[in-house]
Amino acid sequence: MDTVYHGTTEKDAFDILQSGIKIKLINFSSLMTMVNDLGCGFYTYCKDDRNCYDPKKNASRYVRAYKNNVSTKFKVLELSISETNSSGKNVAVLDLDDEEEKEKFIKMREQLDYKIQSKLNKIKDSGAKRRNNQDGLFLEYMFENKIFPNTDIVVKETFTDFTKTRISNFTNGRELVIRNKDFVKNIKY
Repeated sequence: MDTVYHGTTEKDAFDILQSGIKIKLINFSSLMTMVNDLGCGFYTYCKDDRNCYDPKKNASRYVRAYKNNVSTKFKVLELSISETNSSGKNVAVLDLDDEEEKEKFIKMREQLDYKIQSKLNKIKDSGAKRRNNQDGLFLEYMFENKIFPNTDIVVKETFTDFTKTRISNFTNGRELVIRNKDFVKNIKY
């Protein structure tokens, strides 16, 4: 499939190299904390179809912006993603830049708004909750209710505020979220 990049602290990079990535998927019905914008999983940056963004640079920019209170030593990991796992199963990709998938998400989001608002009231306060990007909650509900069944990977062009000073309606990267680590074939610095 492709090579993707994950920025993290030097210590966490070492742990990932030793033990592999850890993915904690949580059922929507039992969620008590806010999830990330594209739902649960291991977040990386990947190439976009037009080659507008440098995924390795974005991974580096991300870790420097959002992990600098934890460490001053950072690494960017390179992960190889395979189109099949060791059992021969094809990876199931939810491409939210695909017009049909995007339309499906938008229509379902309209229908599910009341459920998400009800869930949001039960989620404990955090910086992620105050950001108020609810897309990840919608996605987790859709995964649990088989609207997007058996999704191994989610991809979407996104905007990440690497400077913590702006917002934008224009993307500056493409994120790939790994929900099933069986498709990760290699991890290195």
